[in-house]
Amino acid sequence: MVGGRCVGIIGFLCGILLLGPIACEAVPAEYECLESSQSDSECLANLLQNGSFGSMQGWDANRHAIGEIVSTDPSGIGSAASVEVTNFAWKGHSTNDGLFQCVSMRPDVQYYLEVDSFISSAQEFDPEAVLRVVAFDDADCSGGRIGSRNGVAAGRFRDEWVHTAFRFQSPTGTSSARVYLRVVKGSHRRDAFAQFDNALLAEEL
Repeated sequence: MVGGRCVGIIGFLCGILLLGPIACEAVPAEYECLESSQSDSECLANLLQNGSFGSMQGWDANRHAIGEIVSTDPSGIGSAASVEVTNFAWKGHSTNDGLFQCVSMRPDVQYYLEVDSFISSAQEFDPEAVLRVVAFDDADCSGGRIGSRNGVAAGRFRDEWVHTAFRFQSPTGTSSARVYLRVVKGSHRRDAFAQFDNALLAEEL
């Protein structure tokens, strides 16, 4: 039994005859939302490690970026966590660095991506927070790039959490993908930073 529900004939008997949990068949976690108030995204199995940033495990940073766990998130719970990403690239270097994670991705499948982001006005200029996915034709995100899509997680908005989500159809030949959380800034600007939380990559049901 999962979430107080049973499925199938055994589940029916469980509910009617009160045989107890031993007679109940587990409901797959990805379908838990179907009889609850959860959103569709809360039903999906997240392919990203630490998408809610309990730690930095699974995430890497570009050469001119750094990620740090901070104790604020969109829920407003002070003990929860998000990640603050700083792009400290200077003249002649990349202006869209950030964090990334490589995951396995199947070809010809529709995926769903989302993230929450926050840009503080307490910096000299206005960067953008960007969610990006890039598909590769090998298993470890080091081969040829065969497709990509961006979503501007926070651009015009300041001092508030912004939610962004989009779908990505993996191209034929896809074996892996990188998901990026980027802070985009002008080439002659100094450090720029943004917070991210609740990053999700999932196959759509």
